[in-house]
Amino acid sequence: IMFESRIEYLDEEEIIRLRSLIRPDQKLQVAIGLETANNIIREVIINKGYTLSEFEKAIEMLANSGVDVQVYSIIKPARLSEKQAQEDSVKTAKYLATLAEKMREKTNRSDFEMTFKLEQAFIQDGGFLDFLHKQGKYETPWTFTTAEIVKRPCAEGLDKKLNIQIGTSHDYPPPTTAAQNRGSDGKYCPSTEQVDKALQEFNIDNDGARFKKRLLEIQRQYPETFASWQALE
Repeated sequence: IMFESRIEYLDEEEIIRLRSLIRPDQKLQVAIGLETANNIIREVIINKGYTLSEFEKAIEMLANSGVDVQVYSIIKPARLSEKQAQEDSVKTAKYLATLAEKMREKTNRSDFEMTFKLEQAFIQDGGFLDFLHKQGKYETPWTFTTAEIVKRPCAEGLDKKLNIQIGTSHDYPPPTTAAQNRGSDGKYCPSTEQVDKALQEFNIDNDGARFKKRLLEIQRQYPETFASWQALE
């Protein structure tokens, strides 16, 4: 059973009470939006409103209470280039993997699970990203970027410490522009759908080796699009 919350709304007594109400075969999971482990991006660009120290205290309380955690992390917030977005998400994955291990040791909970939920930025009418997009100052992330963010932590074994999941761009109202690969002409490339499918398959099997092989097949099928992505700053 999962519910979402900001850390300032979490109450330890209420968490323990809720956990007492579920069946023995059930688990309680709390989803929290950290977005990024980078303090400047989180506080200045996203304006999240809490520090890493406050976030870590909340995670420790939840772990101590026998609760698992899902952490939302946005791919490519405003002002970040494609390469910067990739590095930011990979660093966030490393931070969370270290934190998850620390919580297991500190709370003596070897079964504590932390899910790293990657959310690809999308554009909706009237939002800040829409404002920047219309000025030519923002584009949604490439799905090749999302794929690389998944591939790199798996290559370093972080998928053994974190449950890595990728969200979709489904929302309401529907996005005007979602994450996508672009061809040499700058327009939508069909490789987007194939990468999305591979990402959702990874959500199910968490097989990093299989995902890497599938991604390589897509890159070879769309060499020009992949080369355009590689050339991005």
